Amino acid sequence: MSTLPLVVKLGGAALECSETLAKLFGALQKVQQQSRRSIVVVHGGGYLVDELLSKLSLESTKKNGLRVTPAEQIPVVTGALAGTANKMLQGEAIKAGLQTVGLALADGGLCKVEQLDPELGSVVKQPQAVQNCCKRSLPRIHCQLSVQSVLPKRVR
Repeated sequence: MSTLPLVVKLGGAALECSETLAKLFGALQKVQQQSRRSIVVVHGGGYLVDELLSKLSLESTKKNGLRVTPAEQIPVVTGALAGTANKMLQGEAIKAGLQTVGLALADGGLCKVEQLDPELGSVVKQPQAVQNCCKRSLPRIHCQLSVQSVLPKRVR
């Protein structure tokens, strides 16, 4: 039986459906009980970012399907992902009986990250970031983690 954390990549669209989240976290709770593995949920939240940018009259652009995150939008995007989306997921995980911690990639120096593409702004290479985070830090933690995927400007 593996002791490595189970990493789940959750698209932002899943946040729009509480039934989907309830089923997902119910299944993850069973997996954690049976395997005693830590679980990491790396999430998006694009629709929340789009809604907030629109309310603030800020333009949202994409390149090859990925959001371009200019430096001036980092506080807004980080707030939507590390704040709203992360805490929504944390609440659903708690409802399912999981002990959970909500993190951002920059928290506590857990993850070494690289910029994906300078034209995308602050978007990072997620597989490397998650892999590094899991190998270095998570084997010590027996809980479910939710991690947002945009790096704040000050730590790039």
